Amino acid sequence: MDLHNLEFVVLRSEQNGNPVTFRCLKDPKHLREKFPHLIGIFWHYESIGNGLASEEVNSLQNGFEDALDCLETEELGILALVVLGNNKKEWHWYVKDIDSWMEGLNEALSSHQEYPLQIEFTDNDCWKYHEAFTKWAKLA
Repeated sequence: MDLHNLEFVVLRSEQNGNPVTFRCLKDPKHLREKFPHLIGIFWHYESIGNGLASEEVNSLQNGFEDALDCLETEELGILALVVLGNNKKEWHWYVKDIDSWMEGLNEALSSHQEYPLQIEFTDNDCWKYHEAFTKWAKLA
């Protein structure tokens, strides 16, 4: 299974008067049992206006996300939802094993500067967060 060729949908909305963009994995049914644990990564930033990041912060965030491409494997996990806007960027990963994924994260970022991240873990979320989002977005 090639995890890099899965279908995503991009949605735009507003929160607190600011534009927000969502990139969401469209149909993860065949991945639910394989990756039951949720890892949320949050990067809060000062807005340049409309809740958006500066070009410099945006470039750092893109470099961070690119560095995590190596974690998108059948052994580790899948990036299921990205949220950008309203003074933060979020990455929501579903993973097979939290400890193994975190080891991979630390290795992938070992040559990077320290990023202002908040990381949250949910054991056995079993895609409930993703389901709630797709229901809210009327994708399900």
